[in-house]
Order: sequence, then C-alpha cells, then structure tokens
Amino acid sequence: IGLAGVRGTGKGGRVVAADVPQRGAAFATSTSNTVASGKSEIREEFVKISTGRVFMRFIEPRVRRGESTLLLLHGLFGDVDTWTGNATMLARQGIAVAAFDLPAHGKSECAADSFDGVVAAVAEAARSAIAGPISLVGHSFGGAVAARLSRTPGLAISGLTLIAPV
Repeated sequence: IGLAGVRGTGKGGRVVAADVPQRGAAFATSTSNTVASGKSEIREEFVKISTGRVFMRFIEPRVRRGESTLLLLHGLFGDVDTWTGNATMLARQGIAVAAFDLPAHGKSECAADSFDGVVAAVAEAARSAIAGPISLVGHSFGGAVAARLSRTPGLAISGLTLIAPV
C-alpha cells in the first residue's frame, strides 16, 4: 500500500488502520486474521487470559531459521506498532516474531494494577500463544517486563535483549 498522501489521524499524527485505504484482507480487531505478505505471514489476534484479552501480532517467515520466537515488548507509551519495521525485517531474515500490546496499551483489553500484574499477564499470554522457546527483546518499560519475565518459571526463555530498560 502506498502511503503517499495518507494523513495520520492518530495521536501525534500517527497513521492508524482507519487512515489507510483497505485492499484485500484487512486486520481483524476482535478475532484472528492472517495476511500473507511476501516472505512472511502476519497474524493478529486477541489472546484470552484470566484478566481479559491481550492483543498480539505474529510475523511468521515462510522459511524459518531457528526454533525460538522473538517476543518484542514495547515501552510505556508504545504499542505493538512500535516494532513494525523491526519485526518485518527480522521475519525477512527467517526469524519468527511476536509482539504484544502490553496490558492497558493499544488494543489490549485487560488492565494490570501493578508491575507484577503486567508481568503476570504477559507471562500468561506468552504461555498460551507461543509454542517453544522465546527470546525476549524489551525496550524501556518493556525491558523491565522482559527482565522480570526472564526469571518466570514455566517459560522457556532462550535469550534476553534489553534496549534502554527502565
């Protein structure tokens, strides 16, 4: 989709889905949807957890290198779209990528009343949605969440990368 002439109506002029002319399959906002895109497949869905639903985006490469899924966790004022460029490039390299909207962020329909609550929600969503080992990448607040997740029993963590963690 060419973005020339698209005006962002989101917060701070951000381009949101409603700003982009839709052709073919569009992303679902309440269930699961899959879109084939060149060398990867993009799937968006809500993962039901005990405190609500967490919005996730998965980018699965057509040819996968390695067994781990890279889980990208955004900062305090971000959402799953924070990682769009990185996630696409990683998938082109054969790396399976998943990204969450943290609780109380983006499209996620769950709240957490503490840092531990955020970690518990992300852990629960990761356990139910990602099979196999997870390599965590967290930026800012997401870095703090990733660091705590790396010590969570029951998650097969294969790597941890922190970018300007809180």
